[in-house]
Amino acid sequence: MSFCSGCIDLKEIPGSPSGKTEKIAGLDAYVAPGSKKGTILIAPDIYGLGITNPKIVADKFAEQSGFTVWAVDYFKGDPINPKDFVLPSKASEGPPSEEAMGKNFGNFQEWMGKGHGFDETFALIKPVIAEAKKNGPVGIVGYCYGGKTAVMAAKEKLIDAFVLYHPSMVEADEAAQITVPVLINAAELDPLFGGEAKDTWFKTLKEKNLLDEASTTYPNTVHGFGARPDVNDEKVNESWKKSIAATTAFFGRVFA
Repeated sequence: MSFCSGCIDLKEIPGSPSGKTEKIAGLDAYVAPGSKKGTILIAPDIYGLGITNPKIVADKFAEQSGFTVWAVDYFKGDPINPKDFVLPSKASEGPPSEEAMGKNFGNFQEWMGKGHGFDETFALIKPVIAEAKKNGPVGIVGYCYGGKTAVMAAKEKLIDAFVLYHPSMVEADEAAQITVPVLINAAELDPLFGGEAKDTWFKTLKEKNLLDEASTTYPNTVHGFGARPDVNDEKVNESWKKSIAATTAFFGRVFA
């Protein structure tokens, strides 16, 4: 199981959510309403809805796309707590030490074993997808952990399209099993989705005419930038904003 400092580096997006939390198919979900037929589901990273970032992003997606967005709490109120990790208090301190990362990984594994494995959370989100289908086409935006969720849903042909933001635990050979359009918002520095895995996904999906033309690797970004961008870094913030615009435009095309 892969793990890196970008998986846990916590950068909070400024702002306040404007939507509301509702119960959908037994799960809490943050709802950012839209006026068009179609629903975008956000499959968050391990911090889930314990931080406001997914909610603020959901508002941005809904505002820019016109589609309703649900940020789904498939951790059932038990996401990883940032306090479970050894994190730097400021950027100048650099990433955690190797010893600290070892402890962080141990805490992550312990949390995964408490019912937060991919099979468990995927089973929870499947009824949510079914509920969303009542309002037209459905897509998923998967961040880190949620990237695997999006791929699992696509492999079972449950969704109409999906977006990958620096996914975790996604295998190269899974690309061949995809049959729906995909937008890939990749990070420049990403030990979890780089090298063979990323190259295979881009190559395979392009050959199948499923890779959206806006798919790219965003410069000056690291694993986690889509979910927890350093908005104080001008270059990172620019890449993050471009990725949001690319994501909303993508769903506008595939949901049309």
